[in-house]
Amino acid sequence: MSLKLVDYPSSDESSSSGDRNKSSGNNKQSYCEQSETKEPGQNTSEEKQENEGADAGHVQGGWAGRVFLEVDTDRQLHRFGLRCMDRLRREGRAGHGSSNSKTEALRIIGSKDMQSCEALHVSLTRPFYVQEHQISAFVEALQTSVRGYGQFAVGFERVSTYVNERGNRGFVALDVGAGRNSIGGLLDRVDRVMERMGKREFYSRPRFHVSLAWMRVKGEQQIQALEAAGEWLGTAMQEEILYLAATQIDTLVCIFGNRRFRITLG
Repeated sequence: MSLKLVDYPSSDESSSSGDRNKSSGNNKQSYCEQSETKEPGQNTSEEKQENEGADAGHVQGGWAGRVFLEVDTDRQLHRFGLRCMDRLRREGRAGHGSSNSKTEALRIIGSKDMQSCEALHVSLTRPFYVQEHQISAFVEALQTSVRGYGQFAVGFERVSTYVNERGNRGFVALDVGAGRNSIGGLLDRVDRVMERMGKREFYSRPRFHVSLAWMRVKGEQQIQALEAAGEWLGTAMQEEILYLAATQIDTLVCIFGNRRFRITLG
């Protein structure tokens, strides 16, 4: 399935709050750790492609921000993503010269310069900007908002494809299955902070996912090819998904430029 990131379908499972995580009851203080990952302004290629389409009100001196959940500490999803890319490339070569729509889509996408996403995560905000003096207040508000929210596990149910808001980058992703409602409960708390800070909240009907690989796309033909290739890949890789271990979610990460804040859940 290929979707614009702003065009999530409704789903009874994704909108239900039946198993959203509750406070652990021990009223522990959440722990926040700050680190600097690189020189100011030196964003990774993944951060640059995710920051496209950030708040239009950015002015000089602003810091690009993101809030997300870390996943894949044992690199199993990274290896799964590499296998997805390999399948697309092999099928693209095998279908060269064929005229049917599926093989043509695989040829188009399989020939793309696909890049593996290294820092795998589940996004909880759209890209946004804040001023220097707002960073501490934002992080403190976020830490307060998620205090007492327990750790949880997530599993994955299918491979899908997505397109960013500008329609110029496509993604191969794993959709979250088990644990999506726990992420939804955490998102509610993050959204409250975003609203208080005057920033756009996350999508109203989110489909939580982990992007595994990305590529440049141009025009409706390539977007449709990505969708068709994604449907084929979803079927081809479905059995492998069954063997992916559940991922423990224990840390909320907030990044502003070269500053990384890690908030421990629980």
